[in-house]
Amino acid sequence: MFAVIETGGRQHAVKEGDIIQIQRLGAKEGKDVKFKDVLYIGGTDAPQIGGPRVPKAQVLAEILRHDKARKVRGMKFKRRKGYRRHLGHRQPITVVKITKIELGK
Repeated sequence: MFAVIETGGRQHAVKEGDIIQIQRLGAKEGKDVKFKDVLYIGGTDAPQIGGPRVPKAQVLAEILRHDKARKVRGMKFKRRKGYRRHLGHRQPITVVKITKIELGK
């Protein structure tokens, strides 16, 4: 069974035991979190499609660590002016492990 959840403005397809990187959450490491924005549950006899959310469905996860993503590099450049600027950014992320998918019934 798998589910599609929404967190941090993005959608993630997850199943039990998956380890995913999501946008930084405010909870501490080792704590459990619930994702109630479940958009789809599949892999069963009767898939559940939310409109826009599946009622009473939730995905439970455990926070493994807080980290930063890979650096994204950018550059500004104007020709013939000697203007060059290098930019870099590392997005803060949270690494979570999906522990359970609860159906909405």
